[in-house]
Amino acid sequence: RWRGSWWGWLGSHWAEVSEETLNKRLYEFTRDATYDTSKGPALWMPDRHKLANLKHALQAVLLIEDEVETPSWADGRTTGTLVACANGLLDIRTRELMPHSPLYFNVVHTPIMYDPSATCPVFANFERSLWPTDDGTSRTVRQMLGYLVSGRTDLQSVFGLIGAPRGGKGTISWLAAQLLGASATPLSQADLGETFG
Repeated sequence: RWRGSWWGWLGSHWAEVSEETLNKRLYEFTRDATYDTSKGPALWMPDRHKLANLKHALQAVLLIEDEVETPSWADGRTTGTLVACANGLLDIRTRELMPHSPLYFNVVHTPIMYDPSATCPVFANFERSLWPTDDGTSRTVRQMLGYLVSGRTDLQSVFGLIGAPRGGKGTISWLAAQLLGASATPLSQADLGETFG
């Protein structure tokens, strides 16, 4: 329970769980539950009131304080910046790949497998086609993508891709969405002028 919402572990990251889904899971989990009586075990027989009491108790036991930011370790340990890849938690400074852990409270992950020997000549050629001279733009784009994938929000940055048509903006936005999976929502300047922009 964090900031008024329930969260569920999905094997590589945490995702918000709706009240309806939580109710379904609690009914399924307690369907055959028993408790001890003086006459022996008795069925608990979950109902709306019993589940409300159970959720109230779980809320107290499972509460993560509002001040906790993601990503962070629930047990208080500190590590370098980690990226939740499909095959583990990657420390981007040491390039160490650790197993996923529900103790790491992260809500951003990439569906990409980390492979230390991987190269991307297609992207390198794409960058050279956009910026044939090394003016630092390519490095900045890579830093932007790295920041997005890391799940960090401490820089409180918004990235804007500004340039001429056919200048690579759409391809870079598409690449960011692929790296971030379902957690990506690219916006255009026009989107910001809409309701809820």
